[in-house]
Amino acid sequence: MTELLADWLASWGITDDVEILRIDERQFHGNPQVGTPMTLSWAALTEMLSVPATGTHKGCIGGIAMGAYDDNHRLQAKLRRTRVLVVDLDGNAPVAAVAEAVANYRCIVLETFSSTAEQPRSRLFMKLLEDADVTTYKGLHDIVREHLKSTIQAVTDDDAKDASRLSYAPVRPAGASYDFAVTYGRPIDARRVLAAHPLPAPAPRSTFAPSTAAHADKYKAGALRRAADALACASDGARHGTLNREVYSLARLGLTEGEIADALLPVAVHVMGEPRRREAERTIADAVRARRGAA
Repeated sequence: MTELLADWLASWGITDDVEILRIDERQFHGNPQVGTPMTLSWAALTEMLSVPATGTHKGCIGGIAMGAYDDNHRLQAKLRRTRVLVVDLDGNAPVAAVAEAVANYRCIVLETFSSTAEQPRSRLFMKLLEDADVTTYKGLHDIVREHLKSTIQAVTDDDAKDASRLSYAPVRPAGASYDFAVTYGRPIDARRVLAAHPLPAPAPRSTFAPSTAAHADKYKAGALRRAADALACASDGARHGTLNREVYSLARLGLTEGEIADALLPVAVHVMGEPRRREAERTIADAVRARRGAA
């Protein structure tokens, strides 16, 4: 960006800089993840994302979370502000098509690790005009996802709207190509977009009554009930992590995988959706196995 353009943006209170939290492969395993804060120009962020590493799994070099965080903890409750919207596209999302759909805005679009020619996947980074809080971020995320669904019939990850979500650094399998695109429109004005597309009132809290898998031991039955309640009340972006954490805790009480699944799997399917049943089953099995391995 030229000094003249930088001065002009500054005169209108607009900054081209973005704040990120870098999570390297060592920090990745922390709980919570404590990262390294960085402030980059949009051009520097573009350059950083333009060249992928080669690896065998998507998390091999860590990732980044957009925004500034208290204590550098990657937690939504610690997020102070963010100026980048991130949308994950899990199918029918070639980089070129996504870029064309958002061409009026300042964006970065990259191909993700598991993308193939038959099932193209991508990630969209969209520059915001102003800092956004969690509520504004989620509202804008809903609108952008619906735009991509309607314009290019993209398959969007509707659970990936947590503003503190980790985006893996670009990695592609050995020998794979890498599609990458940049659009040169204006930063998106979240407040203006939300004013033009008012969101519906939130749905009432689910009245689903989870099974407690009645257990002879009252303490264990209570633990199952509390775990089911925690999962039923978890927010969109926290359900997988809540399920994993609650299963791990229950396994410490000597409950079997079957007893835990009887109590939590129906709740998981109810709040996460039937298409994610297998994911929930794997999470339960993996968490029980991890606890037994740690014992």
